[in-house]
Amino acid sequence: MNTKILREEFESQIAQLPGEAHERNLRRKAMEAFHHTGFPNRQWEAWRYTDLKPITSSIFQPIPKEPPDNTHATAHTLLTSYGLETEPLRLVFLGGHYVAALSSEAAQPGLELSTLDRAWPENCSALSEHSS
Repeated sequence: MNTKILREEFESQIAQLPGEAHERNLRRKAMEAFHHTGFPNRQWEAWRYTDLKPITSSIFQPIPKEPPDNTHATAHTLLTSYGLETEPLRLVFLGGHYVAALSSEAAQPGLELSTLDRAWPENCSALSEHSS
């Protein structure tokens, strides 16, 4: 997959992503930067031992679709079979989407779980430090 195809896919689906105009602008800036620099490769020191061929040589879905309902049941069965249903904190993501029904309650002092579009208005300055 080249960056042109990825950018076209991104543009066709950006309206479906959560967030306000500010977040969409940040995403567009990030995509433009990626389009100009391209995928990292082994010539870049930080990526020296990372093989990106599975992403660059196949169809990669950058914005995953919501997983089918039976995927939740399968994940629950797997978590239970490994004895993970009693963990104090568990976050489950299927296809890039947080699944609250399979995750444990976030009743940890000082921990708050939220999507970026809900957290941004209240924590704009703190989040801005990490978004550029």
